[in-house]
Amino acid sequence: MTISLWETQGRQWFLLSEAESISKNSGHEKANCELTRGMILLCQQKYDQAHTCLKDLKDYLHSIGLQWELLCATLRLAECLLRQQQPFEAYATSMI
Repeated sequence: MTISLWETQGRQWFLLSEAESISKNSGHEKANCELTRGMILLCQQKYDQAHTCLKDLKDYLHSIGLQWELLCATLRLAECLLRQQQPFEAYATSMI
């Protein structure tokens, strides 16, 4: 079980997750777990960690063919790059 509590820009966030180990989950469950983790890292302004998480997830999703989740990961990765002042890399990453 994962419990996370954090605050960004005056907002408090709470996440409770009861997902099993990633290696035991299906592709959809892994994707949802990692998308959530990537979004949390973005909200916490941990852009390097978010970039690594989302880049690995994007590669994984591309290999197994989950298109909706791939789109979500790509958009979050582009947001991460834009927040790091890397617009050209953000544009390049959006080319699925």
